[in-house]
Formats: sequence, structure tokens, C-alpha cells
Amino acid sequence: MYSIDAIVGPYRAAELVNEYRQRLQSEDGLSEKAALAVACTAYAYNDVYVLAAPGQVWESAAPDGAGRSERIFITEKFYESASGHCVRVLTACGIGELVPLDRLAEHYYLYSWTEEQGDGTPQAT
Repeated sequence: MYSIDAIVGPYRAAELVNEYRQRLQSEDGLSEKAALAVACTAYAYNDVYVLAAPGQVWESAAPDGAGRSERIFITEKFYESASGHCVRVLTACGIGELVPLDRLAEHYYLYSWTEEQGDGTPQAT
């Protein structure tokens, strides 16, 4: 498993932590110190509920019988009453699937993260 710093770089990782800290302060009413501790821990331990986002590529933790790891691309993150917190993904062969976040955390790890630039085009980070 890669660290968030290795995938997006230390500056973007710090921005992500600070953005989450701000949300925890404004939405959950946490103090700045508590919010920062929660945000740092969430990213340090790759909390899938915080980390998973559209534009990411996740790779299967266990290779298939031929020794290859499957990569999936997250297109959407949402909550569904029947399945809970989920992501919609595209497989390498273009098939769309619904993956609960718990399953994503158990069977995959974050491989790369492509985010949109200001003009709407994807940018690999």
C-alpha cells in the first residue's frame, strides 16, 4: 500500500488534510486541535471513507491466478440505503460496478489519483 504523500505529493497531502480539518471544524464542531488530529489520522491510516474519491485508481491487494492485479477507476462516490457508502467504478475492460467502501478497503489499495485541473481536464498527481 502506498502512502498518500507518495501518490499526491506532500503539499497536496497537506492540503487534503487541511480541507478535511476545516470540514470537521465547521460540520462537526470539533476544535482545531481535535479536527487536525482526526484528519491526520484518517489520511495516515488511509481511511477509505475519507480517502476514496472520484478520479482515483485502486489496485487489488491480491493478484489473480496469473499474477496480475486488477485496477479499478472510481467515477462516483455516494450513499445508497441498500448498500451503504459506495463507489461506482470502471474496471480495466470498461465494465461499471458498484463497490461498497468496506469491500474497497478490504480488497484494494489506492494506486493513483487523477484530479481535475482548473479547466476541467484531468491531471495525474
